[in-house]
Amino acid sequence: MAHNEEKNILRARMKTLIASVSAQARAERAQEAQKFLCAQRDYIDADVVFSYAALRHEADTMPIHKRVLRDGKALGLPRIIDESGAMDFVLLDSAKPLKTQLAQNMLGIAEPKNGTAFDALVVPRKKYAQKNLLVIVPALAFTLDGRRLGRGKGYYDRALALLKRECDEHGWQLTLAGYCFDFQILDDIPVEEHDINVDYIFC
Repeated sequence: MAHNEEKNILRARMKTLIASVSAQARAERAQEAQKFLCAQRDYIDADVVFSYAALRHEADTMPIHKRVLRDGKALGLPRIIDESGAMDFVLLDSAKPLKTQLAQNMLGIAEPKNGTAFDALVVPRKKYAQKNLLVIVPALAFTLDGRRLGRGKGYYDRALALLKRECDEHGWQLTLAGYCFDFQILDDIPVEEHDINVDYIFC
């Protein structure tokens, strides 16, 4: 079976499993995940945290977003630039309600309406003196060694590859943390050479 066909079958199976999680279970899991993540050294040391607005059935990210802002860290969310698959991360205004800064994009995903894309070179040096960046990465499935199965568009693989290069060039410490339900962790996932792995997974 070709990799693409195998991936599509796996994507369909994981979407069905994710959709079966109740709203109560999602809410409870999100609170536990937030507590776990925020106790990790990568989070504690982070100046900036990139996350994402979860889709309806995905593991909820809102408790994490509220904690990031409450802890005085900068929060960034992804924004699709165009249909070519380009995506960047936009820093949000911590003084404004989060929901008022978001709007649905062409794919029906909430993303920043306005704001400036993160630039590792020009962000305020004093404010982000440690230059530690934590990125919370979604996927339909992960393996324990960090491989991930995305939704097939390649947005994250392209954006993370660019972000890695940018952070390397300008001295930022980048950590990628995969976020999911526990049943989304599999023994094996078919991957391509360009696929970006995460450093660890939390549920």
